[in-house]
Amino acid sequence: RQPDLDIKDEDVLCVQMAGLCHDLGHGPFSHLFDRIFKSDHEDISIKMFDYLVKTNGLAPMLKKYRVDKDFVKALIIGKRQDKDKAFLYDIVANGRNGVDVDKWDYFKRDCHHLGISSSFDHTRFIKFSRVIQVGEEWQICVRDKEAFNIYQMFNTRHALHRQAYQHKTAQAINIMLEEAITEMDKLDGFIPGKDRKYKIRECKEHMDAYTNLTDNIIHQIMVEDETNENVKKAQDVIRDLQKRRLYKCVAESFPVTHTATLKKKPDDIRDAIVDKMEVDQKAREALKLKL
Repeated sequence: RQPDLDIKDEDVLCVQMAGLCHDLGHGPFSHLFDRIFKSDHEDISIKMFDYLVKTNGLAPMLKKYRVDKDFVKALIIGKRQDKDKAFLYDIVANGRNGVDVDKWDYFKRDCHHLGISSSFDHTRFIKFSRVIQVGEEWQICVRDKEAFNIYQMFNTRHALHRQAYQHKTAQAINIMLEEAITEMDKLDGFIPGKDRKYKIRECKEHMDAYTNLTDNIIHQIMVEDETNENVKKAQDVIRDLQKRRLYKCVAESFPVTHTATLKKKPDDIRDAIVDKMEVDQKAREALKLKL
C-alpha cells in the first residue's frame, strides 16, 4: 500500500523470521523460568537462532534469499539500526509503545484456551495503519478513530493478567514450580547436552542443552533417583501439584508506598507490611519470622 517505503521482499522475510524466532529463548513455563534464573528470553532467542542456523547448515539458504542474520536478531529484540526503516523494528518487539504482533499472538492463543473474551481486532488495526514520518523517523501510525480498538488491546492484556496470569491459584502453582526447579538446579548435572549434563541455570549458555529444557522437565524430575535429597523435595512438590494440594494464600497486603516507610530498614518495612494484614497475632508473629 505504500511503495514509497521501499520495502523489499527480503525485508518482509526477515520480519517473518524474527516473528517466528522471537520466543525461541523461552525456558520451561516461559516467564517463570526468566524470573527464577534472572534471564532474558529475547537474548537467549538470539543465541538459539545462531545455534539453529549453524547446526542445521542454514547459512547458504539465508544467503540465497538475502537474509541478513544481524537484521533478524535486531528485529527480535527491537533494537533499531536503520533510521530510514525504523518502523520495521516495532513490528515484532515494540519498545516504543508495546503495540506489537508478539502480544497479538498470545492474546489470541490465551483468550481462546482460557475462554476470556477480547474485542480487540488486530486485522482492523493493520487495515487502518500507515507508516508516517514523525520528526526524523518513520513510525507505524494508526487512525484516530482506532483509539478505542487500541484501548481494547490493553484492556485484553489487563484482563488476562487479572483473570489468569496473576490469579492467586496460578501464583500458587508458580511458587511450587519454582521450588521444585530450584531444588533440581542444586544437582551438579541434570539436563543433557552434547557432551555432558548441565545444571539448569547453565543451559542458557549452552544451546545444545537448552533444546532439551522444555515443559517436560516435570516428567524428568519424577523419573530421577529419589534417593537424592534435592530430587525427593522436588518430587514431593510435584506430587502435591498433581494432586492439587496447592499452597494457600493466608494473607495479603497492598504495597507500602509511603516515602517515610520506604526509607526505613528492611525489618521495619517487613513489620509494616505484616501489621497491615488482617490476621491474628499468632499468625502475624509467624509471618514476621518467615519473612
